[in-house]
Amino acid sequence: MEFWKASDHKKALPFFETAVKNDPESEAHYHVKLAICLMKTKGSFSRAVEAMERACAMDAYNVEFKFQLGELYETVGITSKAKKVYEDIIKWEPDNSRAKLKLQDMKNVDAMANPSFLAKLLPSVFGKK
Repeated sequence: MEFWKASDHKKALPFFETAVKNDPESEAHYHVKLAICLMKTKGSFSRAVEAMERACAMDAYNVEFKFQLGELYETVGITSKAKKVYEDIIKWEPDNSRAKLKLQDMKNVDAMANPSFLAKLLPSVFGKK
């Protein structure tokens, strides 16, 4: 925990790996910390997702764990799952501004990546300017 508190994720990683390996039913926050250490040290993203999903399964009502899972999905490019997680958070906490902001950001990115038919048509009709 001292390495964790000092934000030395590389040194903290083996301790959380061992804790989770020796006791898979250990506290959910150990799984979260393992996932974060893996992400910060550019370890296995699939293991990080697995650890975060496990933490959420162990503590299904912890909105912070769910939010971190959503961010993890976004980081690895699984935006459809991230969106589902943020929507789930809003079901539990309709006023959760962080989840609402994440969904709005994702919607804005989708709109930028997939312009409407009209937006595609206008330059061809009026010329590119």
